[in-house]
Amino acid sequence: MGKLLRPSFCILSLIIIAVLTTLYVNRTTRNMHFLVCGFPAHGHTNPTLGVVRSLVELGHQVTYCSTEKFRKSIEETGARFVAYTSKSLEFLLSSKVPSPDVHKVLLKSALEILPSLLPLNDQNKFDAVVYDSAAALWGQVLGDEWKCPTFYSNTPFLF
Repeated sequence: MGKLLRPSFCILSLIIIAVLTTLYVNRTTRNMHFLVCGFPAHGHTNPTLGVVRSLVELGHQVTYCSTEKFRKSIEETGARFVAYTSKSLEFLLSSKVPSPDVHKVLLKSALEILPSLLPLNDQNKFDAVVYDSAAALWGQVLGDEWKCPTFYSNTPFLF
């Protein structure tokens, strides 16, 4: 029974942290625009959807980048969806890549995805980038390039 409760508790913790942080931010500044760079797998995307929904409900804008597979569930949160594609990422998700090669494939994916996402800030001016731990490396690169704060999520935790 305890094992079944852990994922829900982790997701609830993420939502509480996001809501409290957002309430504090709202006291001192305007509503913000977050870019979320997701990794297109259910175990990586689904835990972030509650946080995204909470941010939208609090009046923040959220743009969520992922693959078409997750468009519907992301749009249901009220976030704006932006699609990216990567042949390397498709290969990684559809086959068994040997462990030593996973990081190489993730780096190659970042190089394929970045050109389509870099222009997003020209139109949007993001206040922060949230990205999926070591899997969605392009999020950290975007935040560095745009000189805005970055936060990474590790499916059950937000650091």
